[in-house]
Amino acid sequence: MLLYTYGTLKAGRSNHELIKHCKYRGDAFTDKNTTLIVSGLPSLVERPGPGSKGELYEIDAETLRAVDRLEGSPNFYYRKLITVYDFESGAPVEAYT
Repeated sequence: MLLYTYGTLKAGRSNHELIKHCKYRGDAFTDKNTTLIVSGLPSLVERPGPGSKGELYEIDAETLRAVDRLEGSPNFYYRKLITVYDFESGAPVEAYT
């Protein structure tokens, strides 16, 4: 399964350690109906805006559970399967975020 990261899980950021063992699949972006908001902590919201650029990782179920624990899902952040677009080809892919 794929994970779309846009904040502290991205390479070089404070929580990347949690997924650094996972296969990096490349950069991706959301459409203009899913926007990155940074107000203290980064969040994706479903509303018109510029979209966001992030990173795709191939993860396993154990890593997904660890990410859910880190993010406080489903009580703080919640996980959702969304369509993102490969930065190189523009091809749509389904990824959790």
